[in-house]
Amino acid sequence: MSMAACTDILIIGAGGAALRAAIEARRQGFDVLALSKGVAGKGGVTPTALTGYQAAFGHADPADSPDIHYADTLKNGQYLSDPVLVRTLCEEAPASVLDLEALGVRFQKTEDGRFVQKRLDDSQSYPRSMRIGDALGGPIMRVLRREALRMGVTLRSDFLVTRILAYEGRACGAVGVDLRSGEIVTIQAKAVILATGGAAELYSLSTCPPEATGDGYALAYELGLELVDPEFFLFLGHAVLSPPAARGVLYPFQYLLQLGAKPLYNAQGEAFVSKYATDGSGNPSRDIYARAIFCENMAGRGSENGGAYFDPGSLPLEVLYRELPSQTRFLEELGLTMRAPFEVGVAGHFLCGGVVVNKDTETALSGLFATGEVTGGLHGAARIGGNALAELFVFGKRAGKKAAEWAANQGASFPPTDASGETERLLGILNGKGKLRPRDVKRQLQQLMSTDVGVIRNEDRLAHALTSIRHMRDHFDDIGPVNTNPVYNLEWLETLELHNMLCIAEIVALAAKERKESRGSHYRADYPSRALAWQKNIIIAKGTDGPRLSTRKAALDYPGESA
Repeated sequence: MSMAACTDILIIGAGGAALRAAIEARRQGFDVLALSKGVAGKGGVTPTALTGYQAAFGHADPADSPDIHYADTLKNGQYLSDPVLVRTLCEEAPASVLDLEALGVRFQKTEDGRFVQKRLDDSQSYPRSMRIGDALGGPIMRVLRREALRMGVTLRSDFLVTRILAYEGRACGAVGVDLRSGEIVTIQAKAVILATGGAAELYSLSTCPPEATGDGYALAYELGLELVDPEFFLFLGHAVLSPPAARGVLYPFQYLLQLGAKPLYNAQGEAFVSKYATDGSGNPSRDIYARAIFCENMAGRGSENGGAYFDPGSLPLEVLYRELPSQTRFLEELGLTMRAPFEVGVAGHFLCGGVVVNKDTETALSGLFATGEVTGGLHGAARIGGNALAELFVFGKRAGKKAAEWAANQGASFPPTDASGETERLLGILNGKGKLRPRDVKRQLQQLMSTDVGVIRNEDRLAHALTSIRHMRDHFDDIGPVNTNPVYNLEWLETLELHNMLCIAEIVALAAKERKESRGSHYRADYPSRALAWQKNIIIAKGTDGPRLSTRKAALDYPGESA
């Protein structure tokens, strides 16, 4: 039931960052294998990206620049970001757009050949979001997948990596389950790139596909690698809540506010978002939208389904078709008239923290590189809309280049691998006696995270979450698939995913309990203000008895404050 394979460079993931890394590594002449537990090159989070890709060309306003992009990113992250990562992102984002354009991506341009750039909200000093209508991710992924296949990158779908293997202090491959055959496969590699995306599936309502179960964080954690700032989970406030067919669909109405659309309002007809913004902004950063909607509901002023109201009828229909064409038509197909108000609410979106890397995407384990949402340090306490896509393609390219350089120095032979322990674990889960269905436990975890580790947190709720999560982990052997046929055994997959979700859930809750202040996307009702003493990053790594937590002073001071 097991087999082996080898490749020069193994990429765990097949989304935007993974494909950009694969193309860059393949350009250096190396064999590249990219694995996806979904459909390689078509699944994951990147295809769902809508309207934002931050790159400071200054085409909409010549006053914009990489320096201002850098300042905006640090400010929105509450000065907890790694400034080296931020500088790299902002300086290289324009080149990453041109790279994609050279591959065949067609961004919107004006008649004189300049890029169309829009402003999402007040976290951006100037309009710098690139556009392909209102659906960036899909067109970019189609081009990258086509190019990767043309160049000879091997894309493999329906494969879940469950362990990264190391030998004498360096990554040497991975082991996982080929869902199509049911086989446990060991893959030898000279270099490994981790590009698995995020963990929004931790929450009952998320903006991401079901694949976002935090697999990469768990893989890194089991290796003993450090994760930074996992408490900062970004929630969005523009997920459609009703009708049920449209629940969870994103509608980025923030772009429309600048054109005169009516602001969000509560059940009493009152515009409310600006009173939650410290500067009184009517279109603040996205973490504030989520908190404002949550608080209005807690105060009894929420909409029927626990959100707020947006009225697309406050703008002419032709404006909606022009600015948000695909999402407007999609919602109409799902039953909304777009001439009457509809409900929007809070959904889990993006984990701002993650695996510690440097600007070359190197981790603490030689030969292992990481890129995309699975990494931390770039966004600090909250992410600017559109910086995620820029991150994928700036650091995806760097990961591919650096992994190729590493592989070139490893010689012709592959380091030995030993997957016997992991094989035994996987078969134990498949053939175990667990009577609890993984899907039922997953729903319990999602509800727990939404209630206790969601938009607004406090000591008691976080303590309850940790106790409950640890109880689930202690009784993990009680969870398992009904049948033992390994071929396309989705309950086996769900059980393995649940193991990863419990791992990252505990890490997020533990860090949230430790940070006794409110900052960015982390809000504590019992510590509602930012605290000077918390101008530091939380680091979590695997200890002998579970997660080990430490802190380190942030690289930057908060402007105007000093110890």
